[in-house]
Amino acid sequence: MSLTFSYKKWLFFVLSSAYLVVFIQNVAITVVTPDVMHDLGLSSGDMGLLGSVYLYAYALTQFFSGILSTRFGPRRLLSCQFLVAALGGVLFATAQSLPLAVAGRLLNGLGMAGVMSASFTLFSRWFAPETFSRLCTLFFIAGGMGGLLATTPLSLANHWLGWRPVFGALSVLTCSLTVIIHAVVRDWPPHLAGAGNSLRLADVLRDVAAMARQGDFWKMVLWYLFLPSQYFVFHGLWGAVYMGGTFGLSPSLIGNILAMGAVGFIAGTPLLTWISEKKLRSRRKAMALASLLACVSGAALSLGSDVLAVPLLFAVSLVLGIAVNGPCPVAYASGRERFGNRLVGSLSGILAASVFVGGAILQLVSGGLLSWAQQAGLAHPWAWAFAPLPLLAAASALSAWLLPETFTQKK
Repeated sequence: MSLTFSYKKWLFFVLSSAYLVVFIQNVAITVVTPDVMHDLGLSSGDMGLLGSVYLYAYALTQFFSGILSTRFGPRRLLSCQFLVAALGGVLFATAQSLPLAVAGRLLNGLGMAGVMSASFTLFSRWFAPETFSRLCTLFFIAGGMGGLLATTPLSLANHWLGWRPVFGALSVLTCSLTVIIHAVVRDWPPHLAGAGNSLRLADVLRDVAAMARQGDFWKMVLWYLFLPSQYFVFHGLWGAVYMGGTFGLSPSLIGNILAMGAVGFIAGTPLLTWISEKKLRSRRKAMALASLLACVSGAALSLGSDVLAVPLLFAVSLVLGIAVNGPCPVAYASGRERFGNRLVGSLSGILAASVFVGGAILQLVSGGLLSWAQQAGLAHPWAWAFAPLPLLAAASALSAWLLPETFTQKK
């Protein structure tokens, strides 16, 4: 028993470390955006493409990763995908043109996509069901730590070394994790070692199709599409360009402001889980509350784009981090409670894909709105770039409110 418990700790540590690296890759581009644009001679539209291609690749692969993880096993999936991610990182770090940079980020997105769905599949197999929401919370805290490392620390590394060595080092780290994952991860606990042999891809696809015919599934998809995806607009791409160009802030101060989003991520995940389980005793109400909080902070960012003081920029970054990331473990727990352990991997992959599809679309839309406003000579171009955020947050609140309540008080 102690051996199994010790292995579970190592398993969770390895998976959380992998997700930490994933989140560094997810948002690292925002800190180096000005340098990449200057080095490769990119326009804001080109940069929007470079940022969004990672998210498109991540989202598309994420959708299938959950299904493939359920059928073929998390160990093989993660090992292969992280190797692809490492190769993509090397290509991006050495790119001398937009097409090569896009190809590198594309491969990087393809490789990073399987960690969440594979991890949730392993949580459902190796750990007790009542621990799922707490495991998700701790897992997301690890992701938040990755987001934090991708702000001020990465900004300083970029300042000292340049963006190419930074992304090269990330590739070496990713390659090392490939070896560790292959050595440590086991798809099933010993007493269920033969369970994977009975799983057929046709059965998994049939389960997913049955789930997709239910309205509650699409309400969850819309919530993920509209709310958590917002992190990739301000924190994931445009934050550094916006604050540097509008207010003339230094790179170190910009990094500190963006770091508040990661702090919000780290603090928001246990906070929203606590509110959901101890105060509201509701999954959907906690999700709707976070959506309304994001609506307020997004409106402040859009309407006050040219006048926000530095303390308010810190506050907006923090609140957005709490609101768009904090409720994710609550929502995943709601999905598991609604659709069961058997569909955890497939469901988490589809929902995570929704986040990145939304993020990719929002990056392109915000970049397009920004370019249009600048070319039209409008007085407040960043107000247009950030305008979709409060509108989508309000829509996500409605989606959450219409979900059935899945939380039950534990005896």
